[in-house]
Amino acid sequence: MRNNYNYQGPDDNIVRMEKKSSNKVGIIIIVILVLALVGGSAFYFYKNGISFELKLPWQTEKRASKDDSSKKEKEDEEEKNKNEYAPPSFVDQDLASGYGYNINFSNFQKSNLGYDMDITFETKNNSYTIYLEKVLVDGYDTSVTFSKSLNPYESITQTLRINQTELDALDIVSFSRLELYIKCVDSTGKGKVERYEVNSQNIAPDNSRKGLIRIDQKNQTNVNYYKVQEDKDNTYIYFDFQNYGAIRTQILSVKKLLINGKIYDYKDLNEEVYHGAEKIISLTIPKSEFKKVESFTVSFTMINEEEGKKTAAYITNEYSKTI
Repeated sequence: MRNNYNYQGPDDNIVRMEKKSSNKVGIIIIVILVLALVGGSAFYFYKNGISFELKLPWQTEKRASKDDSSKKEKEDEEEKNKNEYAPPSFVDQDLASGYGYNINFSNFQKSNLGYDMDITFETKNNSYTIYLEKVLVDGYDTSVTFSKSLNPYESITQTLRINQTELDALDIVSFSRLELYIKCVDSTGKGKVERYEVNSQNIAPDNSRKGLIRIDQKNQTNVNYYKVQEDKDNTYIYFDFQNYGAIRTQILSVKKLLINGKIYDYKDLNEEVYHGAEKIISLTIPKSEFKKVESFTVSFTMINEEEGKKTAAYITNEYSKTI
């Protein structure tokens, strides 16, 4: 007797056909839903200005490399433009005559360590003590000073140097203006500070600071935040002070300083901003105390000084920044 186990009745075929039909319909519905979702999402991103792209790791690195290259090219171009300016050139000239003394400026030239110049003082029938209080380069403070006592009818020539290290710290590759503040005191103790300006024959770059943020303006002094830099040992927070007063010198100290929300006792700042001068100062934060400066809040005290006498004190606004 033969058993036919493969026998299928007519109802079985109907069930199989219905199952196949149902599966196809389900797949079609799923595909339609997926397409609708993708299309809707794409429309939403487009409408709202959202874009995205898939980047492989090596593609991201390549883009970063291009960005770094562009940045370096821009920096190189700026440096090239600066270096196109010729060194400053100042002609010999008399700064003062017709008084009880003469002052002459001469022999300005580039040296290995900066720029040198000669200042000649010549007295007439009175004795004088000569004080060169300040030399400004395009308005910026330098450390050049000099003093000398002269008898009647005596002459002295002093060579002064503007150090290249000071110019480098200010990113100055060339300049167009020197301002000399000189005080000549006679035997009776009388004398006042006079300002003498010497201008270069060459065109120089714009040495003004870019990107300053104003903190305050007090006692004829603009107080600005400049920038933050760091090396392996310290973080440096730079500020720019512009004293546009004719006779008022400012003595600066830190009134209040918070680093990462913590009070930091900063006693190292005791800087003079000479009248008519611009000066960039920095607060030095050791990494041994704060490995990373994430934020700071600062205010300054400015002591007004005129003719060597302290006459008033001012406190600037507080300035806070997250780095």
